[in-house]
Amino acid sequence: MKRIAVILMCALILTGCTSVKTGMGISSARSAVNATEGNEGRAKGKATCCALTLDDKNIVKSISIDSAEIMFDFSNEGKITSDIKDRILTNKELGDDYGLKKKYPNEKEWYEQVQDFEKWALGKNIEYVLNAENEVLTENSKDKPLKETVTMDLTEILNSVQKAYDDILAQKDAEEAAKSKK
Repeated sequence: MKRIAVILMCALILTGCTSVKTGMGISSARSAVNATEGNEGRAKGKATCCALTLDDKNIVKSISIDSAEIMFDFSNEGKITSDIKDRILTNKELGDDYGLKKKYPNEKEWYEQVQDFEKWALGKNIEYVLNAENEVLTENSKDKPLKETVTMDLTEILNSVQKAYDDILAQKDAEEAAKSKK
């Protein structure tokens, strides 16, 4: 019984010593092609989400990224011509059906590249992660360059990571403001 009490006390002490924060960020983009006589128009919306957990030294402890896209066609009268009742699957849910490999046979699928990005980001400082596209490796680095495993455009992914980080910073600011009022 004493052992359990000691283990619980140690766990509480360790939990109190580390300040872990989790934030959520969503980056969105949209585009459209106008309908013309004889051709339907197409609207597309995309949301990329990131759940990010950092320790008190801004080291990535956990990161999860996913994206969902919706497209629909419309006539030049503005009527939607696509079936919009279908369930929208995220890119991770689509898995191999996303189709990146079909379009680019030498590429990994979307979910595989995002998983590689997530693994790469773990244990790194958030500032380094946010600068992923300008990654500079040292000679003694254990990692493969990110560009060897992730070849797709990282813009929306990094935007969602930045927004998740901004959410964490806002939480810290709110905590500091609450402390200063006491």
